[in-house]
This record gives sequence, structure tokens and C-alpha cells, in this order.
Amino acid sequence: MQGTWMVLLPAIIVLISATFYRNIVLALILGVLSAAFIATNFSLSQSLDLAFSTCKHLILDVNNLFLFAFLLIIGTIVSLITATGGAHAFGEQLAKRLKSAKDVEIATLLVPYLVFIDDYLNCLTVGHVMHPLTDKFKIPRTKLAFYIDAMTTPLAIITPISSWAGTVVSQLAMAGISINLNDRPVVISEAFYAYLKTLPFTFYSFIMIASAWIIASRRISYGRMYKHEQIAYETGNVFGGKQPAHEAPTLLNQRERSPWDLLLPIFTIVITVIGQILHQGGYWMLGGHNSLILAFQEKYNIFLILFTSGLLAAIVSFGFAAIREKILIKHFPQIITKGIKMMWVAILIVLLAWSFGLLLRENLHTGDYLASLLLNKISLNFLPLMLFLTTLIIATLTGSAWGSIAIMVPIAIPIILTFLNVNTPIPIAEISFLFPCLGAVFSGAAAGDHISPISDTTIMSDRSAGTHHADHVKTRLEYAWPALISTALAFIISGFVFQYHPALVAIISIASGIALCTLILYTLNKRK
Repeated sequence: MQGTWMVLLPAIIVLISATFYRNIVLALILGVLSAAFIATNFSLSQSLDLAFSTCKHLILDVNNLFLFAFLLIIGTIVSLITATGGAHAFGEQLAKRLKSAKDVEIATLLVPYLVFIDDYLNCLTVGHVMHPLTDKFKIPRTKLAFYIDAMTTPLAIITPISSWAGTVVSQLAMAGISINLNDRPVVISEAFYAYLKTLPFTFYSFIMIASAWIIASRRISYGRMYKHEQIAYETGNVFGGKQPAHEAPTLLNQRERSPWDLLLPIFTIVITVIGQILHQGGYWMLGGHNSLILAFQEKYNIFLILFTSGLLAAIVSFGFAAIREKILIKHFPQIITKGIKMMWVAILIVLLAWSFGLLLRENLHTGDYLASLLLNKISLNFLPLMLFLTTLIIATLTGSAWGSIAIMVPIAIPIILTFLNVNTPIPIAEISFLFPCLGAVFSGAAAGDHISPISDTTIMSDRSAGTHHADHVKTRLEYAWPALISTALAFIISGFVFQYHPALVAIISIASGIALCTLILYTLNKRK
């Protein structure tokens, strides 16, 4: 069925089922089964065998096992930080230095930079740390939830040392970006290096983060959020005049809390990951012969690096807590179990997304078919915008950034290569247009996950902030649309200036997007 419209059916089935059932896991299962069914010419037995063998192949891949283990370790670290009260201790230290509502809002944007290694950790920590302070200064819970959401997914996807990095890199590798010719790559590059080169083109992240900072520093307020702020200021009710919603997470440990319970695992992971990359990449200061840039381009196993770094961080953190008797050894199994429960659904989504993407690429060649349809119908200059909007719709409907990336990356890369009319495999240095296009996919995934009412980060943000879900969804969308429009402009610009140096393209596009976003925010502002 290759080369016919039927290769689009699995993606359509995923979108429809995710929208209808509000369950990305079920949607991806249906997508995998339907893709295998079509790939085997509607043979039930062969399709089940293909689906099972594809999943089995991915599960048994050693690098994938390292990634799964890393995600479980991250969940365990989040569980440990919750148990030891590290986030609460950090909030207590922070409270001593905040004197105004503006200080509190700016601090709310600063805390995520310390907990960037995982979006779940980010959501839970910021809400838990900041909601007593935002209540004190009569900042509505919807404003806190907006800040949490604005900094969670946009920050996670542009952080090379996070649970997101390994997942995104694996998708690029699955889609044919590899330095190993035995993998039959279509683009010759270390997948992690391609990810790093794409980060400056993830425009939505930079524009949304800049928007949040402008709103906090210039005290921008409009729409429903303005009404919530007026109610909070006049009555002290931070729930928009309603009864309190579900409260933010409460502390599980009251004994001798220390900010180091939060900071130690983060610093350990960051230092260990960077050190291992530079060592394996042959950085000259660590006994090699390469410069810093060349060290990141060399071949290294990012999945093994993430796993060993996370494992070391977990061992150090558990030891630090046990020595100080913050937790007892008998509590270790309970904490680890909670961490595993937190991440197992994410791991299942990743596995199903990998299987789905691999079937689209290797068996159905969906990307090639779409490229043939679009080749004579849209201009190359508008390809980044098209990829951004398509991924945005998918992520919004499915509520999953990882799922939408898995759908779009195997489709986008063949489209890009076909539009450029290049022979494969091709060195990544010869196709710089790949970066804004992949950045458009990442941006659409981050934006859709950010504004989707059914995404896990949306639900965790309003739970963490203790706000009503409907209020959070409505106020956040009003504050997000200026960044969405500005991001669309940035990708239009990148499509017309892509022939220049990539750094210049990124700077011009981001600057234009932030300028437009700032203009819109100042125009909408009601607070004088």
C-alpha cells in the first residue's frame, strides 16, 4: 500500500482516537496496529506479528533500555525530593528575599531553571514552593498556573540535559539521523549534535519564555486573568471568586529540611552528563585533542551517559538523605515504587511512539508520500510554518508532545530531503534548512502540549498550583496566543532567509517574534 493515500490512515486514526477518547496510549496502540495492518496488505496474523516484532526490537535495544532506566531514575529522584521536603526548604529560603508581588512573580520564573531536568519535577516543585508566597501577595492561582505551564514544556524541550533530551534524540535517530553508516542513515550526524543544532530554532520556547518574563517584569494583565487579579486584590480570594480548588501538594517530611535535597541531584546530573560527553568526545582539557564544539560532534552514547549520570545522582541523593536520617533505608522501596509509578506511562508512550514512527518510516513511507503531494503545491519558504502548524494541531488534539514528535519527525525529514532534492545519505552540514524545519516540529509539539486542555503538564500545572482546571485553560490560552502568532511569524521569516548562516537566521527570526509578541502584550495590557 506504499504510495497511496492509505499510508496516511494510521496518523489520522491516532488523531481522531486521541481526540475522542482523550487517551494518547490507546490512540498510539491503534496507530501501531493500523500501520502494521496496512503494511502487511491487511493480513491480520502478519500485522500482529509485525507490530509485536517492532515493539520487541525496540524494547531489546540496549540504548532504549538505558533511556527507560533513566526515566525511571528521574521519577525516583522526584519522589525522593518530595519525601525529603527539598522543594519546601528551597521555598523557605526564597521567601526571605521577596518583598513584593513583582518579586514573587519573577521568582516563580526563576525556580524552573533549577529543576529543568524533568517537566514533572518542574511542575510539582514550582507549585509547591510558590503557592504560599503568591497567596501572601494576592496573586491569583491562575497566574501561578500560567507561569508553571509557560516554563515547563518550553524549557524542557530546549534543555539538553533532561528526560526530554534522550527522548527527542532517540526520535531523530529512529528517523534516520546517525553517524553510523550501518544504520542506513539519511542524514549523517550524531543525533544528539543534530538536536543541539536545532535548539536555537525551537522558536516557541524562546518566545513563550520571553513572553512570561515580559508579563512578570512589566506587570502585564488583560482578559480573564485581569479579572482574577482584580478579585484577588480587592477580596483576597485567589481562586477568581470561587471556592478553593484542589490544594497544591503538601509536604511529606517536616524534619530539618534542606535546599540541598533539591539541588544536589540536579547538580550531580548536570556535571556528570557534561563531563562524560566531553570525555568521550575527546575534549582537549580532558586528555583528548578536540575543541569544545568538535567534542560534541564526536560519537558518544548519550543514552548510556544519561543513565549513568542519573544513577549516580540517585545514589548520591539517597545517601545524602540516609546519612542525615531524613529517610530510613526501609523507606527506599516505597520511594522507588512511587517514582516508577510516576514514569511508567511516559515510558509506554515513548515505546509506542517509537514503534509508530518506525512503521511510518520503514514500512509505509508516509513522509515520502506526503512530500510527493506537497512538492508542487507549497513553496519551500513556507515549509517551516506548515510543519509548525501541523505539529501544533496534532499536539493540541492528542495532548502529547512526545507523541506528536514521534508522528511528525519520521514524516518531516523525508519531506525536507525531497523538497531539497538531495541524495542520501547527506552530511548534516550541507542541509542547514533541516534545522528550522525540525525546530518547527519541536515548537509545534511544545506549543500544542502547552495549550492542550488534556496534556499531562496542563493537568499537573493546575494541580500543582491548586487552581480550577477550566480557569487555568481559559486564562492560559489568552496569554499564549500572542506567542503562537509571533512564533508563526518567526517561522515565516526563517523560511525566507534560510540560505544565510544558521545563527543569523535564528537571531533574526527570534528577535522578530519577540518584538511582535511584546507589541501585542503591551497593546492588550489593561493595568496602568
